[in-house]
Amino acid sequence: MNRKENLEKALRDVFQSQSMTLEQVVTLVARVFNEKYAVNSNLIDVACLRAKAGQRPDVVTPGMFVYNDGTIAAEVLPQGKVKGVIGYVEPQKALVVGLDQISLPWSSDCLNIKMLQEITDGQEATFLLLGEAKKQNKQAEAARWCFESCGARVQNSVGFLPSLEELKKLFANKTLINLSLRMLNAPELKGGYWSANEFDWNYACNFDFNSFLTAHYFKNLSSYVRSVFWIKL
Repeated sequence: MNRKENLEKALRDVFQSQSMTLEQVVTLVARVFNEKYAVNSNLIDVACLRAKAGQRPDVVTPGMFVYNDGTIAAEVLPQGKVKGVIGYVEPQKALVVGLDQISLPWSSDCLNIKMLQEITDGQEATFLLLGEAKKQNKQAEAARWCFESCGARVQNSVGFLPSLEELKKLFANKTLINLSLRMLNAPELKGGYWSANEFDWNYACNFDFNSFLTAHYFKNLSSYVRSVFWIKL
């Protein structure tokens, strides 16, 4: 077996190994592909990524990166596709902040759903908004964008417009979230964002990430919209 074949076999062993630790994988791949006759030096990035694919650390904390295959990591993995940043952690699930944001009306024709005044589950509220918008033949631009945003999909997770309660939970970890967003050159959480909560017929609730203040604005005015989604841990 020549040197090229040896290198290729080593790489296959890395991919197929189930017993090696990540550190052992990285060490082996680095040693193999530092050889001047390596088949393709870029494969070290692929190997490191595949070694971690689908893996999650024992402790998941705000600021960690979530990848499209469900991987969670504290660092930016080479050639990985980051879909969001962990914003808040519960015992069996985590709330993830999407990377994109947009400025939209809450509802340009003032869709009204009274039960949204007290709701704390943004995902449930988003479903209500979309359902009632169809029934009433009205618009729910903020909720629809969050639901349809392809940037908020990881393993069939559903993107939604967060509630005031959920936005406040993200605010508590704003520093860690924004640090990770800066690393990705993604918009940070700054300024006012629409929540899924209604105030009354004409107003919806808005949360300011600069001041921790809640306000209410006309639903047909534009404000920042940021999609979030839950993942299971």
